[in-house]
Amino acid sequence: MTSAEVICLRRLAVLDLIMERQFIAGKTLTRSGAETKEEFFGFRSKDIVGVHRRKYDVPSVGLFFRLRDGRVVDTFRHEHDPDPLLYDHLVKWSYA
Repeated sequence: MTSAEVICLRRLAVLDLIMERQFIAGKTLTRSGAETKEEFFGFRSKDIVGVHRRKYDVPSVGLFFRLRDGRVVDTFRHEHDPDPLLYDHLVKWSYA
């Protein structure tokens, strides 16, 4: 296994844990019937390219996931403006 593959596996493991914690919180507060984090959010951890902790015009609501397709989705599955200037620094998850 190459070092890039090890990093990729670690990245996915961390993102899976982050998604799982946000799924539990979001599911509890929204009373969603989703059974998995992927069903709840509508994307998988491998679709995430970065995580924001704060958007400047929104009170603290958890995390904002920046996806490969350009969308930004919060803990409660709401889509947000993808303009990077509206968010705190990006915690990047791309190692390619």
